[in-house]
Amino acid sequence: MNGFFNINKEKGMTSSAVVGVVKGILRSRGIVTKVGHLGTLDPEGEGVLPIALGRATRLFDYFLDKTKVYRTIFSFGRTTDTLDATGVTTAVCEKIPTEAELLAAIPGLCGEVDQLPPAYSAKVVGGVRAYKLARQGEEPDLKPKRVRIEQIRLLERLDARTFRFEVTCGGGTYIRSIARDLGNAVGSLGIMDAIYRTQSGCFRIENACRLDDLRRSEDLAAQIIPIEAALTDFPVLTVSPKEEVFVRNGVAIASKFSDGLYLLKMDGAVFGIAEVSGGRLTVRTRLI
Repeated sequence: MNGFFNINKEKGMTSSAVVGVVKGILRSRGIVTKVGHLGTLDPEGEGVLPIALGRATRLFDYFLDKTKVYRTIFSFGRTTDTLDATGVTTAVCEKIPTEAELLAAIPGLCGEVDQLPPAYSAKVVGGVRAYKLARQGEEPDLKPKRVRIEQIRLLERLDARTFRFEVTCGGGTYIRSIARDLGNAVGSLGIMDAIYRTQSGCFRIENACRLDDLRRSEDLAAQIIPIEAALTDFPVLTVSPKEEVFVRNGVAIASKFSDGLYLLKMDGAVFGIAEVSGGRLTVRTRLI
């Protein structure tokens, strides 16, 4: 079984727990295969969590920087140790921004920016997850990371302190950090109250299924998104029968295609991800 499940994750579950549930569902049907998620969603987060099955787990690196879209709620006037509503309040302030102030500050947070991850994050510091150090009372020595924030849209004001936003960004972006940075930019303090991912690459919320739907499904295969369907942004490349012999044996061949990554197909089937560089084609990830 190779491909993807597009799971609509429920609040309160870790991404790893979702993987465990999917493995259990598959085992109950006599299916044993590799399972992994494509990008962590916070335990308190809801929404799209792509789950890779079988050979599709080899494609993780190709999904790292795919565009993601979130609906999120930020509140201003306090901050917490986790930068979200589950944490312990560490500071408060009286300044609550107006909609005009937020709109004026948003452009300064967009583009290619250096973002400091939250202390409570899965970043590794000295071989240890940052959140484990934070729970022990230590302050992780985190470094800013370059991320891509394409757009932050202010959707509505919910009450005096709380606003709903839509964020479009690249992989590795922390929405909690955006709440903190936006609060700082308007002279206040900000945290994330809620997060709902509506898109991760080609996976969208309107096509996602909940774990209970997967449990009840009489045909799990019908729920699978084929590998090729999830890689539509890769141009397709085919080789001649003579060239296939070399490619199948891991030998680089000459290619007239432009430099870049391609979805390599042989005999109508997806063989893997190929890279063309300097007129030579090599297989980076084999899927057969």
